[in-house]
Amino acid sequence: MVQDGKSQEIEETDGLPFPQRIWAVVAIGFALCMSVLDINISTVILPTLAHDFGTSDSVITWIVNGYQLAIVVSLLSFSALGEIFGYRKVFLSGIALFCVTSLICALSNSFWTLTTARIFQGFSASAITSVNTAQLRLIYPKKQIGRGMGINAMVIAISAAAGPSVASGILSIASWHWLFAINLPLGIIALTLGIKYLPEQKELSKRKFDVISAVANAITFGLLIYTLDGFAHHERYDYLILQLVILIIVGTYYVRRQLGQESPLLPLDLLKI
Repeated sequence: MVQDGKSQEIEETDGLPFPQRIWAVVAIGFALCMSVLDINISTVILPTLAHDFGTSDSVITWIVNGYQLAIVVSLLSFSALGEIFGYRKVFLSGIALFCVTSLICALSNSFWTLTTARIFQGFSASAITSVNTAQLRLIYPKKQIGRGMGINAMVIAISAAAGPSVASGILSIASWHWLFAINLPLGIIALTLGIKYLPEQKELSKRKFDVISAVANAITFGLLIYTLDGFAHHERYDYLILQLVILIIVGTYYVRRQLGQESPLLPLDLLKI
């Protein structure tokens, strides 16, 4: 009976207490909404941007591609940084950078400025999304983590579905610059609540950040997506073959390096499940 009482006490004190738990979840929700909403919003305005900047349809897509590519190549790296320096620090840094890059996007008057800002915005979105699920383990009791993941999934789904409607509504009354400006209030709310309510990790990983693996990871996944896109658009095959060779060499080195590490950037052991 005593053991049952102790275990019940541990379960009740696991996670954050109310109302801190609610506000922490709200902070994560606003940050996720901001990062997901931005993908679909920018897709809607591509024809408008192509006209304003005088670029071709194939070139203007890099405003979306750059954002998504930055997320893919850095997601695992930011996840590792979260284990080393703390999920809270990586998450809040991502929100802060997202706000700054959103302001630059809103003030952009050239294609290259907007594209560069969008790439860094993608890195900030990667920092947000890479650790948001891990933070749920600190926010919710163990028995309620599934509820937290369900709320996250709902926020992502609603944000993705609302993106085109939000973009169309804003474009009907204002210029495309305001589509990026709407991230600022969302980001400020998420950052303010996150600073006040998100918990710190009690234990951090003592491993060092593997820079070589991070670079190899970025090259591998970046070339994989870029090469597949090149074949789909029938680009020059000599360039594509060269990219494919580099991809195989770097990818093989990357996988072999991960197999020899205790805490790999890419957990290949999950493939055995």
